[in-house]
Amino acid sequence: MRKLFLIALALLFVPLFAEMVTARARSLPLENNRNTEVKPSTGQEGRYRRRHQRRRHRRGIGQSYKQVGTSTGQGGAGFGKNIARGKPIVAGRRLGKGLGRAGKNIGQGSAGVGRKVGNTTKDVVKPKP
Repeated sequence: MRKLFLIALALLFVPLFAEMVTARARSLPLENNRNTEVKPSTGQEGRYRRRHQRRRHRRGIGQSYKQVGTSTGQGGAGFGKNIARGKPIVAGRRLGKGLGRAGKNIGQGSAGVGRKVGNTTKDVVKPKP
């Protein structure tokens, strides 16, 4: 009986408490709400200056040659899958794209080798002052 009385008493006070909370929220002035203010844009916010300029690095020689096998493998896989599906035209395109990428990577790797050999030979023949 005592528990029932306490529950009924609590239910009487809940609406009063809820009204006090909502009334307090409504009475807050809107000028204190800083989220509604619009800041003037100066154009400098969000910009940040790097101390040193970032350099773009070339892909290494080993990475270029490594990518050759990956490209060839992807072209061959696409070729096989499309032949199995009965699409020889698409299969040829996939193989050609894979081998084309492989050729590009071989060229970039060879260019890196040539650059490295040329610079090394130049330094050996004509030492730096």
